[in-house]
Amino acid sequence: MFKIEQTRRALAIGLRVHGAWVPMVLRMQDFIHQKNLENYRRLLTGKLGDAERVLILKLLAEEKAKDPPLRMAAKDDD
Repeated sequence: MFKIEQTRRALAIGLRVHGAWVPMVLRMQDFIHQKNLENYRRLLTGKLGDAERVLILKLLAEEKAKDPPLRMAAKDDD
């Protein structure tokens, strides 16, 4: 139990105010996500059959769905 609590605490304080340090796990997940997006887009530029194109488009859509939602700028209601 103590080790799990230490890990949670380390992850909770791992992200600094300006994002100077992000836990290695999060950086690795982001890296893999970006490489998947690049790879699927690259594959779509090549010669593909209809079934292959549909599959790659589906995989690309699923990977894009993992993107964090865009934040809207705060609106001033003065």
